[in-house]
Amino acid sequence: MWGGSPSRYNIRQYTILNTQYTKYTIHKKICRDPSFLWKHHTGKCPAENGGGFILKLIFGVLTTMLLIIGLLFSQLLGTVGEKPGKAAPAASPKHHIQLLIRDTKEYFGTLFENGVRDAAQKLDIYAEFISMPQGEDENAAAAVEMAVHAGVDGIVLTAADSAKAPDAIRYAEENKLSIITYENENYALPNMPTVGVNRYHLGTMAGEMALKVSGTGRHVALILPDSNDNGEIQYKNLIVQGVLESFAKSSPPPQLDQILTVHANSFESEKILPALMADYPEVNQILCMEESITPGIAQSLVDNNQVGRIQLIGYGLTPQTMDYIRKGVIYGTVCPDAYEIGYESVRQLCRAMEGQQISDSISTDLYTLKLEDLKDWKEPVLREDGKSP
Repeated sequence: MWGGSPSRYNIRQYTILNTQYTKYTIHKKICRDPSFLWKHHTGKCPAENGGGFILKLIFGVLTTMLLIIGLLFSQLLGTVGEKPGKAAPAASPKHHIQLLIRDTKEYFGTLFENGVRDAAQKLDIYAEFISMPQGEDENAAAAVEMAVHAGVDGIVLTAADSAKAPDAIRYAEENKLSIITYENENYALPNMPTVGVNRYHLGTMAGEMALKVSGTGRHVALILPDSNDNGEIQYKNLIVQGVLESFAKSSPPPQLDQILTVHANSFESEKILPALMADYPEVNQILCMEESITPGIAQSLVDNNQVGRIQLIGYGLTPQTMDYIRKGVIYGTVCPDAYEIGYESVRQLCRAMEGQQISDSISTDLYTLKLEDLKDWKEPVLREDGKSP
């Protein structure tokens, strides 16, 4: 139907529609002229048609594809480019708060942040995490000043420098910024509410665990953190009082032979055991109430071949402590409920921001972990490096 001899064509049928929706049946010509089909239908080649419909169609398709790719890429950048350390805010949250946290890969931080997020979601609060490098003491005054300049409504922190804490409180009050601390009973911060473990309760639980594993006749050394701060005296006394009251339930009670203080940010833990063995060779049980020191004491027991002779009860929840419990080096550990501390910190701060009265001390739960408990224990998933809390 196109003219010419059929022998010049390889017969294969196609159906196309012209602009008036009239069907034509054509034969595709095997030749090197790509304009053959276009010429027969329009009478012109693409060049003669000024670019023509097909070129316009191709350009339109390419433009649409580029727009779609650009949209998807912009959405990807928006997700990746979010600032780390921020919980996704609601459309218009009631409050914006900041929380100072340690930049560590520890279970406490992970569970604490989970509690914060759940409370913030429930209470319609935008919670922003501010990471502090490991080993640096938080400067309470500087943290509060930054929060004021950021226009937040409240701040949660652990004020390790109590000498500057009164200035921080005063500055917060002057700028109508609500403030609360967590895990901070070892520092003298008057008029500043705190959420965390009751230290007397910590001492009683550690003492009760010591009695269960050792019975009577034990010689005990108690290790406490040393912050070089005047406010720690009451903190230490509460733990010692709790331990002694638990020991008093046994007859005869274990002997508390030595109370040592070790700075959490030092390497003194490896020196403690050799000193104890030299000065108090009868010591056969150690209660270490400092989370960061517990794994170091455990490793010292291994290095000095004292595993089994000296029982170790630790504090806190770290991956290293869990490993030593599995290996039988540490009998057990007393753990703060980090999730509850995070949750209650946000809840109590919210109450303060709304003008409600809150207690100066909000106690949270403690629990113990021993080898037999680990089979039912769900290990927290630590966040990866560079990932937001």
